[in-house]
Amino acid sequence: STQSTGLGNYLLLEQYFMNQCVVKILTPSPSQDPTQHANNIVNEVFFILKESCNRARLTYNIDTIAAFINLVDTTLNDKFKTYLSNQANLKSTGNLKLVLIGLNNIEL
Repeated sequence: STQSTGLGNYLLLEQYFMNQCVVKILTPSPSQDPTQHANNIVNEVFFILKESCNRARLTYNIDTIAAFINLVDTTLNDKFKTYLSNQANLKSTGNLKLVLIGLNNIEL
């Protein structure tokens, strides 16, 4: 139906938006302090995911919301978890400390 096609297209656009935003957040700018970047990563990624979830919720379509929860899970596992693992493995003490500082600053 036209509605399911529209919702499918919406999910594709939202997935693209989320992925692009998360990649941009995870890529530090050369002028950015590494500690500040680590502190901001968690908050910024979860802000993007929260806003995207809110938009999906406003569709009032349970199938779209369920599909969107799967997109968020995929984004967290493919992009964010991989990033955190790579950072922890690069410099296990220094970067892990930065990641833990960032995780400690999560505001739910």
